[in-house]
Amino acid sequence: MMDSPVQYLKGVGPALAKKLAAMGINNISDLLNYYPSAYQDRSRAKKFAELIDGEDCLVFGKVVVSGMVETRYNLSIFKCALTDGHTYIWINVFRYVNPYKKFNIFQRYQMDFKKGNELYVWGTVQKKFGETNIILKEYELITTERSKNPERITPVYRLTSGITQKWIREKIGMAIEKYAGNLSEVWPQKGDDYLTLYSAIKNIHFPESFETLEKARRTLAFDEFMIFQTTLKMSRSFYRESVKTHGYQIKGNLLSPFRKNLGFDFTSSQKRAINEIFNDMRSPMPMNRILIGDVGCGKTAVAVSAMLLAVENGYQAVIMAPTEILAQQHFATLKKYLGHLDVKVELLTSSVRAKRRKYGEILRRISEGEVDIVAGTHSLAEPSPHFAKVKLFVIDEQHKFGVNQRLRLREKSPTADVLLMSATPIPRTLALTIYGDLALSFIKEMPPGRLPVKTFYMRDTEAYDFVKDELRKGNQAFIVYPLVENSEKPELKSAFSEADNLAKNVFNEFKVGLIYGKMKSDEKQKMMEDFRAGVVDVLIATSVVEVGIDIPGATVLVVEHAERFGLATLHQLRGRVARSDSQSYCIIVGDPKTEIARERMEILLKYSDGFEVAKADLKQRGPGDIIGTYQHGELKFKVGDILKDADLVELSNSLAEKIVAADGNLTGYPALKRKISEIYGGRVFLPQIG
Repeated sequence: MMDSPVQYLKGVGPALAKKLAAMGINNISDLLNYYPSAYQDRSRAKKFAELIDGEDCLVFGKVVVSGMVETRYNLSIFKCALTDGHTYIWINVFRYVNPYKKFNIFQRYQMDFKKGNELYVWGTVQKKFGETNIILKEYELITTERSKNPERITPVYRLTSGITQKWIREKIGMAIEKYAGNLSEVWPQKGDDYLTLYSAIKNIHFPESFETLEKARRTLAFDEFMIFQTTLKMSRSFYRESVKTHGYQIKGNLLSPFRKNLGFDFTSSQKRAINEIFNDMRSPMPMNRILIGDVGCGKTAVAVSAMLLAVENGYQAVIMAPTEILAQQHFATLKKYLGHLDVKVELLTSSVRAKRRKYGEILRRISEGEVDIVAGTHSLAEPSPHFAKVKLFVIDEQHKFGVNQRLRLREKSPTADVLLMSATPIPRTLALTIYGDLALSFIKEMPPGRLPVKTFYMRDTEAYDFVKDELRKGNQAFIVYPLVENSEKPELKSAFSEADNLAKNVFNEFKVGLIYGKMKSDEKQKMMEDFRAGVVDVLIATSVVEVGIDIPGATVLVVEHAERFGLATLHQLRGRVARSDSQSYCIIVGDPKTEIARERMEILLKYSDGFEVAKADLKQRGPGDIIGTYQHGELKFKVGDILKDADLVELSNSLAEKIVAADGNLTGYPALKRKISEIYGGRVFLPQIG
């Protein structure tokens, strides 16, 4: 019944059905779920004396006189004087007329706006020269045969050409009356805080009050979250049907000396994350967990702990990064952390691959189990290398990998444990919606002694003076540009041209280096080694340094043309400093032309905490834009708002967990199962890593 073609609804037919299809409406279910994009408060008709210039409002009155006014330029105006018994106003309808057409374009208005007729009118108030006019948008004629009262909250829909608001409201009202009573509850045990599904659909379209509208919205939002979360839990459950062929014991022969030689204590967040990861690794089902934390919070040290648990039990571990710079950084970090231990670490990237003899030897050692931990890029997901005994995959900045790359990596050891890492610190409610099929671990504390980055807005000359002061103290600096080379816009500086200019004219007493994405790998590696060693004082760069750069001596970062970067990128770039206990600074230089760009820069100046930045970014842009396309498509719920409805996200997550644990095939929830099948089809059991 709900899948009946919409063209068979009275008054639709094939031609209008084609227009509705362009709006995504093909059947009755689509029509009922085509929710309004806005609402107009027409719940009370205003007295004429109350009207305010520029407002949209509803008025009720009796026609005194009406007629047409011809103007030049083929513009015709239909005017009508309306009275509410005390005051007069004018109703205006403007139309451009083709002089070669014979029909009367105002015929309908002349019939309905006859002297003595009573009407409700909705339009925009214009007050000029002592007259009050309303530019007509919609009207309702009151007759003895039809006394429908339009004093109500009125829905507004997104439309296509040939479909009017009045028509779509009429058809949706017809569909609700005829079909909505047959809707099955997705989640029947909602309680008194929610409406029935029938009442929710009716009130989302034609609300009795704004309070009832909000109750209807939350009812439908809860259903959306339940469908989504249950889908994710079913996907996670599918993973757990696999059983490991391996196990772990915490032996301590590597973990204990590692922690002892770290030089710092783990924060409580790191300890909690390590316990959660170790519990998953020691369970009989493969781990499928994501570790979320701000830049510099110590995610890598947690991941190294997991890798050492694998190694001390005789297994191999892999850490895969999206860029060579980040892979090299992980390799350097592993060597630093594990140099005193009997743990063999190798790096595998495309630049290593180019050195055939060395590459072949590394492949042999990996395949024969002589290497314990491998750091690398997407090269790890290629047919070779063959791992002898890999049982843990760590995937850093996992959202930057394609689905197929992650799948190919996991195929190398189907029951291996998987730990994903993300330096995009997002609120828990968003994490539950994106990663509902993963176990979540958060690190929300920074290492002790780490000072927040101080962020300032400056002109470029001020920024350069500030940088010189830091360099004279023996510190280092980044200067980041959005472009590598000059573009058609002469006002935009580029890294390539500015590196030469700054080296000669601004920082001529210091050593200036340059790094960008298309440099040869060995050149990039050499530049980073020189910067890390202090040979280079100022590194001119593009956003290639957004992730994977850990230079403790760098205390200041300047972002030129900051308005051209997204907020997440700006915050990631800011994380390139504050890698030691010294005070660090981020200086943004730019000329924002739009309100959104100005807001982005204000957010960065206001917040240093990545979770607060992410919340502000989420409010500004929405989750779909921030996260992009994931396993289940963009996070574009029709009525649910993961910020406003955080309680519903938490509740649906908890309920979905219980439902799938008790009734994995949803036998007791046929409507929920049907909706999941309709929306997600065969994608339900796609694993998150794929």
